[in-house]
Amino acid sequence: MNLELPETEILDFTKLTGSELYVDENAEKIISGEIGRYGCEGIHFLDNGNYHYVTRLFLHEIKEDIDLIYFDNHSDDRPPAFEGLKSCGSWVLDAEKELENLRSVHWIDGKGELHSRGELSEKRVLYVSVDKDVFRREIAPTNWDQGEMTLEEFEGIITELTGKRKIRGTDICGECVSKDGFFDECELGQNRETDIRLFRFLKSLMERHERDG
Repeated sequence: MNLELPETEILDFTKLTGSELYVDENAEKIISGEIGRYGCEGIHFLDNGNYHYVTRLFLHEIKEDIDLIYFDNHSDDRPPAFEGLKSCGSWVLDAEKELENLRSVHWIDGKGELHSRGELSEKRVLYVSVDKDVFRREIAPTNWDQGEMTLEEFEGIITELTGKRKIRGTDICGECVSKDGFFDECELGQNRETDIRLFRFLKSLMERHERDG
């Protein structure tokens, strides 16, 4: 991922074992330690969908009551196949078990349909997570099966759901992956364009909420 924007800073975990798809205790401790230096504020890019579990680690940085909104072609609330390990497909379930201050969870799937557990409240802060596999493949090719959402639909849904409420932090995952060690330049370009649009839109939305609030 290379946004070529001055606001970005890269944390490199490419050599960290026990962190892809499933995260073991040691890898989680190291990643959490780095996240703790920065907090959850801002917009975070998490690489491809195999690392979506990092959202849960950002949520641990929030001490107020939280409403979670996440866009994903998969619910990510299923128990992991290997007992005792946490995964990119179980992070929502794990977060609900671990965080007493996570008051409601709202999943928007690849068809744009909303699935809620609990209700949104103006008294709580928001955290927003976006997996680009929610979008059509021509918008952002990922390493998972994908939904049918457009960027315009995403912008409309998130604007309506958040209203004027404070967004404490956001993250984005779903980058394309290499094939035999090489990245497809077309896929990289599509993802880069989408990353920049998402970054600018979310940044503008967060700043507007902060200003109006």
